[in-house]
Amino acid sequence: MKKIILILTSCLVLLLSFSFLFPTAAMASAGGGSAGGGGSGSGGGSGGSGGAGAQSGQNNQNYGVSRINGIPVDSSSTTILSSSPLGNLLGDILPVFVIAGILYSFFPWLFEFNRKIVVDKEKTNTLDKSFWKDRALKRRIEVCFIKIQKAWSKQEPGLAATFMSKELLNEHNGMIETMKDQGIRNVVSGVSVSQIKAVFVSPNRDCFQVRIKARMIDYRIDVNTKSILSGQKYQRGILEERWQFIKVDGKWVADQIFN
Repeated sequence: MKKIILILTSCLVLLLSFSFLFPTAAMASAGGGSAGGGGSGSGGGSGGSGGAGAQSGQNNQNYGVSRINGIPVDSSSTTILSSSPLGNLLGDILPVFVIAGILYSFFPWLFEFNRKIVVDKEKTNTLDKSFWKDRALKRRIEVCFIKIQKAWSKQEPGLAATFMSKELLNEHNGMIETMKDQGIRNVVSGVSVSQIKAVFVSPNRDCFQVRIKARMIDYRIDVNTKSILSGQKYQRGILEERWQFIKVDGKWVADQIFN
């Protein structure tokens, strides 16, 4: 629902931006056309009366400068002679909000770069706190989580083999084969990690556990009929799991998932 609201808001802001730009140019062009039409009328009037021709010529001069939202516009060059400070400010700011809204709607993880791993200060000693402050560690956890979810959805765990231990890979392969035999597929999409909370880290720092909170579309379908067996196809839900990571060849990989 939040994603839909953000998209609608972005569209509204985009329309407001266009209302400040494109209508102005269109009306300026229309002003130039009216001046030409006035000139033609002046020629016809001058044959009948010099006074009428002079009056018509004065009208042409008035028509030569149009006003768009109170702003004088030169019809010959369609250039705005003066501008509103508020209009300029809105014209500069609104496109920024449009772009930000679109990016947040489709790439929410771009706005999570400042979030750190949540640590319980009362239960965590000083040495452990320094371990959890590593931003590269947080990013690795996110990458492993998302890659494994995508491979699970495609029913090809091997695509994320470099992000999990051999034991977890074998476990996922067995679960996927069981679902295939049953004609079931678990579809996962739109995955974004909302929070990572520290649980524990081993004394020699070769193993740790975190609680991952994520938002995603998660549902199961019948492969043959394509009917939805459980979950919501168009609504993102919240998933919270405890994951254990170990180091393999110098890199952190997922080893166990506790539902």
